[in-house]
Amino acid sequence: MNWLLFLPLILAATLALMFWPLFSRRGHTPLPVGLEGNRQAQLSHRKTLLLRQLKELELDAARGLVEEGDARAVRIELEQELTALLAELDSGEPAGNAATMTEENPLALRLDKVMGLALMLFVVVTVSGLYLLLGTPRTVAPAMASPHKGDKAQIAAMVERLAERLRANPDDPEGWMRLGRSYMVMGRTNEAIEVYSRIVKQWPDQEDAQIALAELLVRDDNAANVSRGTALLEQLLVKDPDHPDALWYLGGLAYRSGRKETAIAHWQHLLSTLEKDDPNRPTVEGALQQAQNLP
Repeated sequence: MNWLLFLPLILAATLALMFWPLFSRRGHTPLPVGLEGNRQAQLSHRKTLLLRQLKELELDAARGLVEEGDARAVRIELEQELTALLAELDSGEPAGNAATMTEENPLALRLDKVMGLALMLFVVVTVSGLYLLLGTPRTVAPAMASPHKGDKAQIAAMVERLAERLRANPDDPEGWMRLGRSYMVMGRTNEAIEVYSRIVKQWPDQEDAQIALAELLVRDDNAANVSRGTALLEQLLVKDPDHPDALWYLGGLAYRSGRKETAIAHWQHLLSTLEKDDPNRPTVEGALQQAQNLP
């Protein structure tokens, strides 16, 4: 059976849960038989109802089902009635109009329930009809379903504005780093290499730029770029013998060129610097095992 047939039932159940306070919150339950004419029993019963209404009002306000202003006005009214009721319970004398405190308006309650049921029925019928009429999201036109082309154009325009700003104000290493990362994400490798090369030349201590540039160069098919990237990594390793990126990439370069022992040495060194719970350990261990099994 098509699951769409269950859509009205699902909507009705959801709306019933949402509108449940409308049908239950006031607690219009009759007094036990034999106590209808007992004034003290009536007052006690009414006190229970008022306390219940205050609690439910507090919960509805916390859930955002009732506006704060409306909740405050209703709370004041209920608290005033509860204060008068408690005074009468303490003194044993009537306080105000007893009919106002003991009698509910059955017509208003019935109207609330009818309106709630009508709204539930309207929502179920309207949503089900629209869904069946328009179909599933798979039938939406590709231009509406896939806004990625517009997104890419917007991103490209933003990157170009950043590049223009940096050409006008080039003394911004962080801005150049953002531009380099943007080019990398967009797959514009040559432009990213140019940006990172500029950073490394102008700010030699910018280590993140050196690592990013070395990564791009050693992945290139051009032998000169690979050699240049390797030199950058070796410089980093001279400055810091435990440098994780330098150890990882130099091990990979050694493995790729068949220098098994060098790759194993770099990766074993890297593994010794990682904590036991480091998320990179499994990757390094896998690479090391592969290198050790290399003929």
